[in-house]
Amino acid sequence: MAEATALAAATPNLFQTVNPATGEKAPADQGHIVDEALSIAADVHRAQVAWRRTGFKERAPLMKNAAIVIRDNRGSGCCPQRSIDLCSL
Repeated sequence: MAEATALAAATPNLFQTVNPATGEKAPADQGHIVDEALSIAADVHRAQVAWRRTGFKERAPLMKNAAIVIRDNRGSGCCPQRSIDLCSL
């Protein structure tokens, strides 16, 4: 805990995550300042509201394309820290 506190003091926007099952540390990620985080949250909210209003007829080809991208990138190592194969779900 003291190590995380020291790291946070030295790099205030750096976040360290730890796998609770193994205690293994993942690579630290650069965070955002408050104004950036609020802006991102507002953008995400607007996108979610628009998606909620999008009908299934318009969503279907988008979701099919997303499935193609996921399948085409299966095994690419994009998420090595994942313990499950998201492409098989």
